[in-house]
Amino acid sequence: MRSESTALGDSNSGILSSAKVSPEIEVRDLEMSYGSYVVMRDINFTVAKGQVLVIMGGSGCGKSTLLKYMIGLKEVTHGDVLYKGESFVKASQEEREEVQRTFGVLYQAGALWSSRTLAENIGLPLEEYTKLSAKEIRELASLKLSLVGLKGFEDFYPSEISGGMRKRAGLARAMALDPEILFFDEPSAGLDPISSRRLDELILQLRDSLGRHFSGRGDETHAGSRRSKGIG
Repeated sequence: MRSESTALGDSNSGILSSAKVSPEIEVRDLEMSYGSYVVMRDINFTVAKGQVLVIMGGSGCGKSTLLKYMIGLKEVTHGDVLYKGESFVKASQEEREEVQRTFGVLYQAGALWSSRTLAENIGLPLEEYTKLSAKEIRELASLKLSLVGLKGFEDFYPSEISGGMRKRAGLARAMALDPEILFFDEPSAGLDPISSRRLDELILQLRDSLGRHFSGRGDETHAGSRRSKGIG
């Protein structure tokens, strides 16, 4: 398994470093912008199978924006994003949705529905995209929760558990459909150092046991440096 840290600098520096062997993800000459304001241009990197890629940089340098381009939440106007050698940018809407179903995303705050239990939160994508019965969905939700160390918390609501546990529950939901690629947007934000390190270790364990490749971002350069060491 490989790990690599990547730095986002100023608008002229682009992204530093890339993996060159068997890329599952490739970003080519990408330009990120909001209207006429260009955040960064000439972004090039690849992510190999089984690799954990950490994107580092200061607040506001474009890390979340890059993630949005990669998962299709922002339209690419310059450059390309490829998955397994196929252009995500040039794909039809139907083809894009098919690729997106191979993604799992852990958002900054976990993005759990407060009115639903943890099992119900994890069951949402299973209800939407599978034909599984309610019993099967419940069993899978329990399995995903056990993978992140939350066995027995199926009927708890997000407000009844700690911040670190909510992050892990969000990770369980991101894995609900057995995605090939997991994206993390600041996974350790708001956590104390111990909970943050435990989450880092859990991500590594899941990579090694499930064979997934991950892309994550840390909000500050020092935080990203710590994470890159943790996944080395």
